[in-house]
Amino acid sequence: MGEEDVNIVPDVGKTGSVTFEKTGDDARTIVVENPSKTDFTSANNFVTGGYQVSTDTNDGVDYSVVEPTFSDVSLYLSSAEDTEVTNGQVTTEQSSLTVNPDYNFGSADRLEITIKDSSGVEITGDLVDTSSQYIEKASGDYYYTGTADTTFQLTNLGTLDQEQYNVTLTGDELDSASHTVSFTIGDADPSISLDKTSVVQGEKVVGTVTGSPGENVFVRVDSSNLLDRLDASNITQVFDDTGDVVDRTYDSANNTVVAEIELGEDATGQVRIDTQYVEEDSTITVEVSDTRYGEADEEVDLEVTEMEMTVGDAPSVVPVSTDFTINGTAQEAEQVGAYVKVGETWHKIPGETNPDDDLSSGTYEVELTASDELAIPGSYRIGLYATTDASATYDSTYSEDQWQNFETTTSTSIRTVEGNLSAQLSRSTIADVSGNEVTLFGAAVGQEDVYVYRVGPRGATSGNIQAESISVDDDEQTYEKDLSNFRQQGQWNLIVVGSGRDGDLSADPQSLINNISNSATQKQAVEVILDEHTGAGVDDAIARANLTVESPSLEITSPTGTVPQGEVTVSGTTNLGPDTTVFVEITNPDTGDIVASGQADVTMSGTWNTTVSLADAEVGTTYRVNAEAEDSSASTMIEVVEETDTTTTTTPSDTTTTTTTTTGTTTTTTTTAAPTTTTTNGGTPGFGVMVSLVALVGAALLVLRREN
Repeated sequence: MGEEDVNIVPDVGKTGSVTFEKTGDDARTIVVENPSKTDFTSANNFVTGGYQVSTDTNDGVDYSVVEPTFSDVSLYLSSAEDTEVTNGQVTTEQSSLTVNPDYNFGSADRLEITIKDSSGVEITGDLVDTSSQYIEKASGDYYYTGTADTTFQLTNLGTLDQEQYNVTLTGDELDSASHTVSFTIGDADPSISLDKTSVVQGEKVVGTVTGSPGENVFVRVDSSNLLDRLDASNITQVFDDTGDVVDRTYDSANNTVVAEIELGEDATGQVRIDTQYVEEDSTITVEVSDTRYGEADEEVDLEVTEMEMTVGDAPSVVPVSTDFTINGTAQEAEQVGAYVKVGETWHKIPGETNPDDDLSSGTYEVELTASDELAIPGSYRIGLYATTDASATYDSTYSEDQWQNFETTTSTSIRTVEGNLSAQLSRSTIADVSGNEVTLFGAAVGQEDVYVYRVGPRGATSGNIQAESISVDDDEQTYEKDLSNFRQQGQWNLIVVGSGRDGDLSADPQSLINNISNSATQKQAVEVILDEHTGAGVDDAIARANLTVESPSLEITSPTGTVPQGEVTVSGTTNLGPDTTVFVEITNPDTGDIVASGQADVTMSGTWNTTVSLADAEVGTTYRVNAEAEDSSASTMIEVVEETDTTTTTTPSDTTTTTTTTTGTTTTTTTTAAPTTTTTNGGTPGFGVMVSLVALVGAALLVLRREN
């Protein structure tokens, strides 16, 4: 597209006008009057696409009009086109470059060549080899007249400064087609740079090497700063076998590890250094040379610091057979594992995530179980290691010397204890009524759940032995369960069992009670259960509680005797269930009149109380206090007396003498006590006298104690 004065006479076979018919959707007809000078331009109504000419009777496309384009422009170090350096670097030792343009309008137009330095100054004439048959010079400009199959040379590169140069090729007439590439003149000697010069042990460091395109260079480190455990078979692992590394060797004579790097056409290559093999708190020198053993062309220092590993949260006390977690930080680590030291041996601790090889943000968390070595209660040292190899595998045990060879470790201490198990009842006695209920609760340290056996007074007869599971609160390490349906009067045995050090019960409770004889007495059934869970070789945890079931009862404990006119608290006990309502009435037994009434709810411990007013009661009159709840009742008699103020003057002993002895000095102090007056409000005649007597006795005892 855009080509002008094209002679198509040989193709169409005539010199007169020729008609072009556009194929496809964008149909159009174009008449060319002079086929010897055909302009395939937009001014002549041509667009890109296929055309048929009127002189051809066959269907199909006779001419295709396309946009003038460059497929590519390539730069090579030599005419053999073996090493491409397009947009890359060449050294100051390079004298020439080969330019190979690939474009689709070679038969229609020539290419104008323009070369500029990084400042935009044109230097085309300094570099283009005008001796080439494909180079033309016209009016100070340089043109390439070859085709996509030919090349031309740029010479005198040795005179250029070390900077970037741009080569632009543009169609002379078809100037819409243009393509620019570049090359950079660089130092001939290889150089190296690191993406980081100070890292934590275990980090990867990328070294970028530059030199001559296509050549091999050598990166070296001194083996004296590498780990002592490395030998000739694995010491080269300090360089990863990736990227541009073509060979890794160990020069034992010079104590040097060498990585051979192939530089690409852009004159660069990369090598990755694995600092997990470098001694912590050390500095290694990374050098590059164009020969394996020659003098270094450039070197750079790499500082490797110790991987810091800390313990964050760790329990101080762990019940045997329970799970526990230790977490913390381990920068750059890919795996953290935990061991326990017993004697001079380190043992791997069982656990769901031990080791933890899914670290993120430099944090770890190992989930462990206090079993195996930790199953014996005692104090232990827990050791944790960190490594940068997520796929590393480790033995189940290590000696102390072997443990010291781990690159990064830290430790903490824990104490394992027997799981504590206790059993308590909210009340020891309940009534034999429907819906009676008692709460069983206690500590269950180290347990996930516990089982409770209920053995009734009649033993195994009539299904009087039951077993059920109770869940343990993970955070509080306690359990609680409301138990009901105790319908046989007498003493019930409650036996709570939990797992021992092995984490399992010695027997399945349900299977055990199924195997107890139906004729077994309560004592026999209890013995079978206890023997199974506490016998030889068994370490199940066990706790016991007893519950007495009896006929419903209700008792009034207060008030009794005489009470003052005014408010009085009526209280008592019962074996009825919690929240049972107790109704209280105070009546005149002679007339049946009710002078006060109230109600109270039974507490979990079986107590109840309510406060009523006796303001309407007559002084000197005896009243009956009645309490009723369900099928139980109780009563007591009280006498209402007048509230009185009793004033008593108490005269203590005349003189109290206190002797205090200090080293070298004796001091005697004599104190005369003043009379005291005590006023007591009460309804019992003579009560004030009792208070006075108590005060006198107290004073006498105080004097006696001081004298002694």
